[in-house]
Amino acid sequence: MATNNKISVFTLIAITYFYMAPPTMAMSRHHEGEANIWVKDKGFCLGVDTHYQTEGYFFSRNANVDENEVRLDGISISRNDDTYVWATYSQDQATLGPRLTSTTCIPYGEEIQSFNTETPAIEIKPGIYSIMLISHDQKGRRASFYTVKCITGSPASWSIAPVKINEKELGATRWYCD
Repeated sequence: MATNNKISVFTLIAITYFYMAPPTMAMSRHHEGEANIWVKDKGFCLGVDTHYQTEGYFFSRNANVDENEVRLDGISISRNDDTYVWATYSQDQATLGPRLTSTTCIPYGEEIQSFNTETPAIEIKPGIYSIMLISHDQKGRRASFYTVKCITGSPASWSIAPVKINEKELGATRWYCD
């Protein structure tokens, strides 16, 4: 009889763990989707990929940005040397930021209504940039988008390229541009 009780208690603990833990574990990731940056009219557009991950009981699920109401909460862009080039955030949680879709273009440096600018946008120079679009969907799930890109060229002819990775280095020094 004692063995059955031990098995039952163990089973109950295991079921509770698997029921409660995965959503918490899923939220430990750095970001849920890929951010995009592209050149438009000699400036830069920021946007998001078509899908992002959401928590699940055993595995993450993919959600479609266009099928959900994903709202921007903040933007953080920094150079590889940790210099912020633009940081702007929603004034409060009750204020909804702009809706993000797979075709949304947020112009770099443009003031966003009801957002507080912590770091005004500064001139972009060639280099490596980390871009984070912090957001949430209509169900309150975090939906942050991140990317690291190389920006090359000049204001007359900017170009965006993926970063290269030096496997022998650690941290941000691993990334380099051609």
